[in-house]
Amino acid sequence: RRDRHNHRCLRRNPSNKLSLTMPQFFGLEIPKGESKKFAADEGDSIVIAQAALGLKPKAGERVTVFLKTNDSPELAIGSLTMGTCDQFSLGTGLTFSSGETVTVRHNGSTSVYLTGRVEDDFDDEMPGMYEDDSHDDDDEEEEEEE
Repeated sequence: RRDRHNHRCLRRNPSNKLSLTMPQFFGLEIPKGESKKFAADEGDSIVIAQAALGLKPKAGERVTVFLKTNDSPELAIGSLTMGTCDQFSLGTGLTFSSGETVTVRHNGSTSVYLTGRVEDDFDDEMPGMYEDDSHDDDDEEEEEEE
């Protein structure tokens, strides 16, 4: 299960015990005039949390950041303007699961940087996740008594 406040994940390790997995940093530079693609590795999600202007943007230039996935049309996710909005936050973030290819671009004269995190992407209904190991001992004792 995910702890939404600390952005941590619980996962069963090979010994079938729950363990805490910390997210990893994700960062991407989108140079002027280019688009960049990214995709999460199998079993991971990428969460984009913030966009920021690069060095030396033109004064007063409004830079719009666009995002497209394989399942959605290109959409603007926010705009940046030097001096009034050098960076913006995407709240809890935009989450992209493994298998989703994301293309990002912008219309500015300098680089834009996206930052966020990589998290484990696992199904909350994983087999055995909610099983209580203590009942296994009771079943073995009953079998021995017979």
